[in-house]
Amino acid sequence: MVPAPDETDAVPRPIDTGEVADAETVSARIPLEPRATETGPGLLDRYHDEGELGRGGMGEVRLCLDHRIGRRVALKLLRAGQGSRSVSRARFLREARVQGRLEHPAIVPVYDLGVAGDERPFFTMKRIGGHTLAQVLEAIAAGDAAMAERWTRRRLLNAFAQVSQAVQYAHEQGVIHRDLKPSNIMLGDFGEVYVLDWGVAKLVDEADDDRPTAPRSPVAVDDEAALTADTALAATEGRDLLGTPGYMAPEQIDGVSARVGVAADVYALGAILFEILALQPLHARHNLAAVLGSTIAGVDLAERLRGCGDAVPPELAAICERATRLEAAERYPDVRALLLPIERFLEGDRDLELRRGLARVATDEAEAAAKAALEHGDAEARSRALAACSRALALDPDDVRARATLVELLFSPPERAPASVERELVQSERETVRTNARGGVSAFASYLAFVPVVAWMGLRDPIALGTLVALIAVGMIVSILGARAARPEVWAAPVSLAVSTLSLMVLSRVFGPFVLVPGMAMANAIGFSLESRGARRVAYVAVSTFAIAVPAALELAGVLPASYGFVGGTLAILPRMTELPELQSMVLLWTASLAAVVVPAMLVSRTRDALRDAERRLAVLAWQLRQLVPQQARGDAR
Repeated sequence: MVPAPDETDAVPRPIDTGEVADAETVSARIPLEPRATETGPGLLDRYHDEGELGRGGMGEVRLCLDHRIGRRVALKLLRAGQGSRSVSRARFLREARVQGRLEHPAIVPVYDLGVAGDERPFFTMKRIGGHTLAQVLEAIAAGDAAMAERWTRRRLLNAFAQVSQAVQYAHEQGVIHRDLKPSNIMLGDFGEVYVLDWGVAKLVDEADDDRPTAPRSPVAVDDEAALTADTALAATEGRDLLGTPGYMAPEQIDGVSARVGVAADVYALGAILFEILALQPLHARHNLAAVLGSTIAGVDLAERLRGCGDAVPPELAAICERATRLEAAERYPDVRALLLPIERFLEGDRDLELRRGLARVATDEAEAAAKAALEHGDAEARSRALAACSRALALDPDDVRARATLVELLFSPPERAPASVERELVQSERETVRTNARGGVSAFASYLAFVPVVAWMGLRDPIALGTLVALIAVGMIVSILGARAARPEVWAAPVSLAVSTLSLMVLSRVFGPFVLVPGMAMANAIGFSLESRGARRVAYVAVSTFAIAVPAALELAGVLPASYGFVGGTLAILPRMTELPELQSMVLLWTASLAAVVVPAMLVSRTRDALRDAERRLAVLAWQLRQLVPQQARGDAR
């Protein structure tokens, strides 16, 4: 679109200009003051008027077709009624000469300078299209989503950097713009950036007074004398301000031109940068007096930025603060010094944008894999989703979607453990079996404590005692080997249980299967069932009962002599392995009964300690996982 000139501007600006020219742009003998002999059809011969593009207080801009080159240009023409005013004419021609001497990609080139048939001066420029920065910022502030998506903060900062480079170039050419503002910055449709309206620019070699002196005799346009103080004009006559309130530096307000230099443009750039960041002007535009008062008094930049919806990076806020200080000497010494931290920020911002782009790709992958994992129980998809979440958060810790996906996965565990988890559980069980095997060595060794007592009681069946000792020895050997086996659950645990059960069967020949043996069989069942699961656990408990059931069944079948007799309603124990002297028998019963209480308790306590340690590790792990999720989601994580 083509913006209309701002009536409040100090000088009307070119708005829409055309293609680049490489030919000589200024006729050799076009005078600054029009001559009667040049009121012919020159303008109409070369330029075909196609309509007005914009109009300001002093000039108008028209779209014209240049017949000589065959291109459309923007032709700026002094407005009717201004031609007789020497100040207006001199200012108009000076603008063309100043803008024409600045050859920079971000400064609109001047093609031609001449006088129209009605003696009004004109100059032609490249025709450009797009939006002014003021229009872009206004649209974004109003909630224009399309404009905000197209002109992101990073793109606006890139454009600001190009503007700063153009201004620095102008300063090196001895030109101070003095009217930098968003409406004087054009953003093209294809990445072009232009600094417009050099009508109130100051040349550093001019006299301090910007007011015009007495007119001089005509001077050729190509004569450098045209850029001297004789043609240097203020934006307005009298005591009017030079520049645009709100972007003028404090030193511009007092009207002393000698004080206005590079620092004034630095101030204006700081005000423009603030507006890019905050989407509101640095000085609130209530009325002229308020704007000028705010400029002179200064503003609390931190307070102004605090109200912005989008967080302003502190590096950029610091640049704004320094560039807009009240004292010119406290600002950046030149535009290049202001531009360097902007470029450093943009380098980091581009890297951040790249990482955020990669994070978005990883998050998309995570969401797709998480959906498959949660809907179909796909363990591999869950693994991919968690890995993608990890990548996304490593690239962008503030990625809300990645965090949400991670929380959903963490607190919706799979119904079936993945194969790798099952393998870890098997390894854990094997380690438990090895640990119990090491404990089995001590358990079988404790059986040996009964051998001297049994022998002390008086032997009736030495073969049974020898068998018991042999079984205990075998049990100790199996336990030692099981503690070192790669897969002890396959053979070490079953063999150890069988040997232990057989030992209890033999021991039942002392007091029978219903005295002493049941407590020891219970300890056996607890110890072996704690280290197994499923069908193996059921089998271990069943085998432990054999220590009681098998001897009792054999006695009932008459295969073994009975261990009990009933006489007159009294149960009598009929020992087969030993005698039953009172003292020795009481010692054996006392020792075995205590063991029946202590051994199961120790087994259960050891298992409970292991579970408590596992719970503690899981609690610590859960605490760590909660630190990964947003604060608002932690309530669900407890």
